[in-house]
Amino acid sequence: MIRVDYDKCIKCKMCIKDCFPENIAFEDEKIKIKGECMMCGHCVAVCPTNAITFEGYEETKDLKELNSKIEPKTFLNFVKSRRSIRHFKDKKIDKNIIEKLLEVGKYSPTGANVQDVKYYVIQDSLEEFKPLVWEGINNFVNSDEKSLFLKKYKNRFIEMYKTYKTDDKLFFKAPMVLIITSSNKINGILAGDKIEMMANMMGLGVLFSGFIEMGIMHNEELIKKFRLKRNSICACMLIGYPNINYQRTAPRKDINIEWL
Repeated sequence: MIRVDYDKCIKCKMCIKDCFPENIAFEDEKIKIKGECMMCGHCVAVCPTNAITFEGYEETKDLKELNSKIEPKTFLNFVKSRRSIRHFKDKKIDKNIIEKLLEVGKYSPTGANVQDVKYYVIQDSLEEFKPLVWEGINNFVNSDEKSLFLKKYKNRFIEMYKTYKTDDKLFFKAPMVLIITSSNKINGILAGDKIEMMANMMGLGVLFSGFIEMGIMHNEELIKKFRLKRNSICACMLIGYPNINYQRTAPRKDINIEWL
C-alpha cells in the first residue's frame, strides 16, 4: 500500500512528473493514488520531503548519505580486471558474506518491476548436487537431441563424465553454486552480472556455467529434489575464493560499433 503523508507533502508534484504509468493525480489540492500501481518506487525516490512510503517495504535511504561516486576510469579498470575463475580454494563462504553478496541483486532492475528474482544457494548440499548435475549431462549426451552445441562438445562431455570423480572439470572445487531464477531471463542475468561484480569486490571469484544449467535441465530428479522450476533458470554461478592470480587483462577484439 502507498501512503502519502500530507503534513510532509509540499505539493511540488515531482511524483506526478516521474510516474510512468500516470497513476498519481493532484486533486482537491492533494496528491492522490488513482489505481493499480507497479510499485516501482520512483515516487518515493523523487520526493524531496520523504512524504511517500510503501507499506511493507524496507525503509529507504537518502542518497546524500550514500557515497555512490565511482570514477569512470576506476570502474572501467575494474571491469577489465575481472576473469572467469576455474581454480578455487577449499574454503567455505560464510553465510553473512553470501547475504551481503546477494543484497546487490535486490537492487537490480526487473522488467515491469516484478521483483521475482530468486536465489538458490547450493553449499551445504553441494556434494549431493554435483553427481546429479553430472547425470543430467550424461542424459543430454545420450539423448536424441541433434544440436550444434552437442555435436561440438559431445566427445569432451563423455571424457569429462568418465573422470569427474577424480578430476572434476565442471565444479573446479568451488564451495558454492548460485542458481538464479526469474520469470524473465533478462531479470536474472542483470542480477547475476551485478552479483559477479560485487563478488570480485569482496575478494571472491565467479564462473557463469551454462554446462551446469544444462545438467540441471536434463535431470528431473535434481529439479524435484532442489525444488527448481524447469523454465525459470536464468544463470548458474560457481562462487568461491580464487586460487589463481592474473597478471594482465585478457585480449579482446576491437569494439564493434555502427554509427547511424
